[in-house]
Amino acid sequence: MVNETRQIFLPFLLVGALVLQSCSTTPSVAGSATPTNEATSLSVSPMLDGQLTTVYEAIANADYSHASQLINSLSEQYQNNLQSANDNLALINAKASLFLATDAPEQALNVLDTASTQQLLTEASADVATQTLALTADTWQAQSQPLKGARIRLQLADLWQENKQAYLHNHEKIWQLASALADTPATIVSDPTLQQWVELAKLTKRTDIAFSDQIAKINQWQLTHPTHPAALIPVSDIGKVQAAGRQIPRHIAVLLPFDGKYKRWSNAVRDGVMQAWYKDPSRTEISFYSADPSVDFLATYDEAIADGADLIIGPLLKNQLTQLQSLEHLPVPTIALNDTNAEHLPEGLLEFSLATEDEIDSLITKAVDEDYRRVIILSEDLGWAKDATAYFTGQWEGLGNTVLSSQTFETTRGQSPVVEKLLNIDQSHRRAREIAQLTNTRFTSEPRRRQDVDLVVVFSKSAPAQPLRPLFAYHKAGNLPMYATSNVYKGYPDPSANQDLNGMIITDAPRVIERKKDIPKKYKKSPLIRLFAFGEDAYILSQRGLLLAYLEDSEYPGSTGDLRVLNQHVHRQLDYAEFKRGIPVKIEANTKTE
Repeated sequence: MVNETRQIFLPFLLVGALVLQSCSTTPSVAGSATPTNEATSLSVSPMLDGQLTTVYEAIANADYSHASQLINSLSEQYQNNLQSANDNLALINAKASLFLATDAPEQALNVLDTASTQQLLTEASADVATQTLALTADTWQAQSQPLKGARIRLQLADLWQENKQAYLHNHEKIWQLASALADTPATIVSDPTLQQWVELAKLTKRTDIAFSDQIAKINQWQLTHPTHPAALIPVSDIGKVQAAGRQIPRHIAVLLPFDGKYKRWSNAVRDGVMQAWYKDPSRTEISFYSADPSVDFLATYDEAIADGADLIIGPLLKNQLTQLQSLEHLPVPTIALNDTNAEHLPEGLLEFSLATEDEIDSLITKAVDEDYRRVIILSEDLGWAKDATAYFTGQWEGLGNTVLSSQTFETTRGQSPVVEKLLNIDQSHRRAREIAQLTNTRFTSEPRRRQDVDLVVVFSKSAPAQPLRPLFAYHKAGNLPMYATSNVYKGYPDPSANQDLNGMIITDAPRVIERKKDIPKKYKKSPLIRLFAFGEDAYILSQRGLLLAYLEDSEYPGSTGDLRVLNQHVHRQLDYAEFKRGIPVKIEANTKTE
C-alpha cells in the first residue's frame, strides 16, 4: 500500500464551414488521409515534395528565416505555374505553417481564407486537403476562436476514421478546443456532438463541488453518452482526472508545532484545514500530531504513517522540511507548508508556502498589464524587504523593463529624504544651491521631481507604509501609481487606520480581500486569517494536488490564491485590491486602473 501511494504521487516530481466557417458551403474531401504532422504528401509532385520537405525541416528547427527564404524562392520559381491543385495547396500549406510557427495567425488566414484556396480544396486529394483543414483549425485556435476550429476538427474526425494516428491526434485537438469553449454560453454551440464535448470539458473544470463529486459526475457523463467519441476513446485529461480520483487519501495526518511559540500559527492552520474538511462530503479520516521543534520530526512523521496515514500535511517549519529533503523518496505523499527553494526534492513531496515571491509575481503581472515599464522601489530596511527588492528587480529586468532607482528607509522619520532621492528632488535642490552660489543671489526655487517614473513599488510593513502616499503627494508625486505586497495590510478592515493608504494597490489572498461570511469570528479581525486560509488550501491540495500536477495549466481558485502545481511547488496568483476609504476593494485581474 505504501509503495503504491508513493508511485502514484510521482507526478509531483515529473510534472512539472470547411476551411473557414464564414463560408456558407463546405467542399467535401473524399478518400484516405495522412496525419497532419507530415510535411508533404505522396500526392504532391516529387520535385516540389522534396523542396517542401526542406522547408518543413527548417521550420522544425526554428530556422524561420531560412524557411521564409525557401518559400519565397519556391514562389518565384513557380510563379503560379503549378499545374495540380495538390501542388498549389501544398505550397499554401507550407506558407501557413510558417506563419503559425512564427505566431502570425492573421497572416496564415491571409493565405487560407481566399476564394482560390477554397476552390483548390474541392479539387485536391484528401491527404493534402485535410492538411489544409487542420492548419485552418489551428489558425482559428491561435486566434482564440475555438468554435470555428472545433467545427473543422469535427469534420476531420469523420475523414480520419480509418487513420488511427491522425484520428487520435485530432481527437485531442477537439478536446483542447472544447475546453476553451467551457466558459462560453451553452447556446453558442449548436452541434450536438460538440455540445457533449463541451459539457464534459465543463465537468473537468468544476471547482465548486468536492473532488469526489466531480469524479462521480464525469463517470455519469460517460454512462449517459456511451457512443460519444470522448466516451469510446477517453481523452488523456479524463484518464488523469479519474486516476487522481482513485488516489484520494483515506487518512490524512497533519503535523504542526502546536506547542510553544508557534502555537497560534499552528492553531490557525489547523482551523483552516478543519473548515475545508467539514465542507468535503468525503469525510476523509484526519489526525493531528504535535511536531515539537525540539523533537526529531522524522520520528513523528514515521509515527503518523505507522498509524495508517496515507498523506501527510506538514511540516510548517523550514528546519523540519530540511530533514524531509534529506530522504531520497517519501513513503507517502507529503504537502510541506514551507518552501526551501531546493533544486532537488524527494519523490512525493509537494512544497506549498505563503511565499512573498508569489505576491511579487502577481504584482508584476498587474504592472505589465498596465503597460508600466519604469519603476522605482522603496523598501523598509528589513531582510525580507531586501530579498523582495532583489527578487522583484531580477524578474522585472528579466522582462526587459527598468528599475530606475531603489532606496531603503530605517524609520518613518527617515522616509522624506529617501523619497526625495528616489524622485531626484535632492538633485533639484542641489542645482538651485549651485546656481545661487554662482550668481551670488538669493532666490526661491520650486524643486521638480523626475518625470520618467511609471510606478512606485513598496516593500514595507503596515505602520511604516501609512505615511508614504501623503509623502509622495507632498513631493508632487501623488499621481504616481503605487503597488505593495500584503505586508502593508494587517489582514482585516480598519478604515480609520488605513485612510492614508487610499489609492495604493496591493495583492493579497482572496480570503482576505473578499471577506466571505464563513470566516470564523476569531479571525475576522486577526492577521492570522492568512494562515487560516493557508490551512484551507492545504486540505484542498490533499484532494486535488495530484490533479493539478497531472493537468498542465490547470488551477484551483483557493483561499490563498489561484493554485497551480509546477515541479513539486505550488504557485499562487493572488487577488488585487485598491484602498478606497481605508478599505481594500477588489480589482478584477483584467481591469486596468485609472
